[in-house]
Amino acid sequence: MESVDPANPTPPENVNLPPGAPPSGLVDTGSGPGGRTIAGFWRRVIAFCIDSLVMGVTGSIVGFSAFDRLAAMGQWAKGIGFLIAAIYFTIGYSRIGDGRTIGKRLLKLEVVDRAGRHISPGRAFVRFLVLGVPFFLNGVTITNPAGNVVVGILVPILGLSLVYLLVFNRRTRQSTHDLLVGTYVVNASGEGSPTAERVWRGHYVAVGALSAAVLTIASVGGLIASRSGLLRNLIGVRERLIASPGVADAGVFVGRSLLWVNGAKSRVDSITITVRTKKRPADYDGIADRSAAIVLENDPDARSANVINVVVVYGYDLGIARASISKTLSHSPSDWASLSRP
Repeated sequence: MESVDPANPTPPENVNLPPGAPPSGLVDTGSGPGGRTIAGFWRRVIAFCIDSLVMGVTGSIVGFSAFDRLAAMGQWAKGIGFLIAAIYFTIGYSRIGDGRTIGKRLLKLEVVDRAGRHISPGRAFVRFLVLGVPFFLNGVTITNPAGNVVVGILVPILGLSLVYLLVFNRRTRQSTHDLLVGTYVVNASGEGSPTAERVWRGHYVAVGALSAAVLTIASVGGLIASRSGLLRNLIGVRERLIASPGVADAGVFVGRSLLWVNGAKSRVDSITITVRTKKRPADYDGIADRSAAIVLENDPDARSANVINVVVVYGYDLGIARASISKTLSHSPSDWASLSRP
């Protein structure tokens, strides 16, 4: 047994130390359960809101400087917004930005892996991709029916799983994008690995159940629409609207509502057509009139509606920012049919 010099209390190297301990009494804070505390729900939400504001301001500047060009792109303008967001979040999430976007930096948070290290730009991009896909694809209409169905299923499944895990996975606060690339959002202070337990397996069951519910609803809805011919009619009408001169994009929505008038219940069936133009319209009424005519000519059920609404829109939608000038006209099918069409 070796003695310790009172004047030099540090024990000789590797004397009476447990197996695996660092030499000379040094403390290893870079591995194992350390001081990296998992970030709370509200701090993450506030940080994301700040990042969304940054994206909104950036998108508005881009939109103001290139309004006409973006408007001519129709829904493809969202690709520009996606690129801006991808660059911002990839840099912020990765080691290039020390795992911190502007929002996370202000809230003193950062993105790390299981060992407490910052991740590569490639992993950061995948993390953003899972988060960004449901956001930027929401509202996008694809001409191909199969692709449209895939998007209609993918967006709600990813969106619901992201929200569910962020809210209810209190152990690790990892959502879908974190679990896929193995990251954690932690407090910026401290060193070492994140102090977190494993994700409760019940969360995976819940996400699976939500996904199954979305698939069931989409399948039943698609079956009903295909049997009624409604979906086929709407796709055909949309294609003809887009093919008309000066139209960048179009959408058709069929709605049904119940109104109480003088104590009596009445049903109102409506068709709403949204037409986005490539250039600033000189004649909103003329575009609306021609669009209504296309619907009446190509949808056998259109004449049975109570009202047909036509919204003529000139503007852009980057996903992160949007601006538009629009005009809405509403008439009954018979009134639309009686209007002159140049």
